[in-house]
Amino acid sequence: MKKKMNPEGLAKEAAFWAKMKSAAKEGPKTVCHPGGEPFLRPDLFLILEEMIQQGFDLYLLSNGTLLDREKARRLSRLPVRGVQISLEGLDG
Repeated sequence: MKKKMNPEGLAKEAAFWAKMKSAAKEGPKTVCHPGGEPFLRPDLFLILEEMIQQGFDLYLLSNGTLLDREKARRLSRLPVRGVQISLEGLDG
């Protein structure tokens, strides 16, 4: 079942895509997805595919806990420039 997004979420999503399309035309072509865990997003691969279509070079930073075999396969099929796994912990 697909979760419905509230109006505020839809507005934020629309603003995000507008900024990405503008940046694709005018600005940087490299995007790193740090901060937070990207694999928590159920729509991560849709976002990556759209950004690749817009001409971005993409890098992901993850703690690796949610990176399973299927996600690794999907990533391997995309022209993602790099995936960094952080091994830092509470003592780190």
